[in-house]
Amino acid sequence: MLFYFMPMKWFMHIIAFCYFLPSLSVAQEIDLPPYTSLKSDVIESIAKDTLTSVKKTPKTFRMRKNPWVAVGLSAVIPGAGQFYNESYWKIPVILGAGGLLGYQILRNNDRYNEYKDLYEQSLVITPGGNPIIKEQRDNFRDQRDEFIIYFGLFYLINLVDAYVDAHLYDFDVSEEMRVSMMKGSELMKFTYTF
Repeated sequence: MLFYFMPMKWFMHIIAFCYFLPSLSVAQEIDLPPYTSLKSDVIESIAKDTLTSVKKTPKTFRMRKNPWVAVGLSAVIPGAGQFYNESYWKIPVILGAGGLLGYQILRNNDRYNEYKDLYEQSLVITPGGNPIIKEQRDNFRDQRDEFIIYFGLFYLINLVDAYVDAHLYDFDVSEEMRVSMMKGSELMKFTYTF
């Protein structure tokens, strides 16, 4: 019955206060380190900096695979750049795709030449030639040209894949992710495993 006589505005204020009260009490439970401990850590870090005179040289990263060598090998023989990058599973894919595209180019070119000869023979018989043979000739020529474009794109993708694969050869893909950050003069490491 108490809520029946209370105005709705006050009721909403009490609900909001009860909702946010636990978060306010948690926000006040911050543990700060004692001042003397913080001061001694700063003094130790300054002493380490002034006492150590040996400077550590950072390690320089050197790639084990040259991307342009991989591109050159793939330009000469498709799949050779992938062999150089030790991506052996890609070689049959590249050879299979290249072989299929090359086969389609040769097959459509042979059919185009066959129908071209038939159309030239039909021109001798009738002045306009056979329109069905002409349509088939044009169809095989168009398909041959499309497969030549596909082969060119395939060849370019082969080169790009060899280049990118050589760049990513040294990339670590382990399941552990490590982050190193500098804090003062000490190296702080964070390891996250998933």
